Amino acid sequence: VRDGGTLATQAAGLYSLRNLGAIGQGLDAALVRTLADNPPLFSRRAPGDASDYGRTIYSVYYSGLCLVTSPDNIWRPWNDAMKRELLALQCRSGGADGSWPPIGRDAEQAGRQYMTAMAVLSLEVYYRFTPSLKAGADPLRVSSPKPEPVTDVTEPSELAVLLRSQDMRVRREAAREICRRKDASALPALLAAIRAERTSAKRLMVQDLTAFGDRPELPGELVALLDDDGVRDVVMKVLSTVTGETHATAEAWTAWWATQKR
Repeated sequence: VRDGGTLATQAAGLYSLRNLGAIGQGLDAALVRTLADNPPLFSRRAPGDASDYGRTIYSVYYSGLCLVTSPDNIWRPWNDAMKRELLALQCRSGGADGSWPPIGRDAEQAGRQYMTAMAVLSLEVYYRFTPSLKAGADPLRVSSPKPEPVTDVTEPSELAVLLRSQDMRVRREAAREICRRKDASALPALLAAIRAERTSAKRLMVQDLTAFGDRPELPGELVALLDDDGVRDVVMKVLSTVTGETHATAEAWTAWWATQKR
């Protein structure tokens, strides 16, 4: 880590140091900044070390671990870029549907199974290791407590509060419970929570909106989510379910909705 090497090995080295308790050193801050400034670039090469770093899923995984356990939400812009890159590469049809093809430097040594496993782990990293690997925590002693069951909550206003929980699992379960109850009074809070969600739980929360298919405002709210490429495919499926319409692109859905508002 100290004497060069690619950013891939530096990310793995930094993560190892953190597991050994070497957190908060000057080297830590410098490397974190470097990782944050070099998001994944599978589609094109970047200058210098970033060329190697940005084209290996190994480095994406370890960089995600380093950044998500760093303070000040420094990982969020990097994570948004990572999701755009990985989701754009995922196969969407045929026998390989749902998998990731080996590309870039990974294609030289690894296959589809490895690429798919590492891509999934990279996309899941921020809730697989919460809160045990937060900066300053002891990863060997801190475990993630099981959230209280949201089904015990009786008031819609309480569920709305849980949608703002720091725990992604609580937000997810609160959203699911609102949809299970088909509680229209909590729908505005749920839609706001979906717009604010930055984890993969957002896709699941969008899927559950089919429970509110009879609400006249839902199609417009879903169309507004089409700008998010991380959930666009799910949004279009839900739109088809609740409207009975079939359109192949986000642009077509937007145009259809424009005709409905006249």
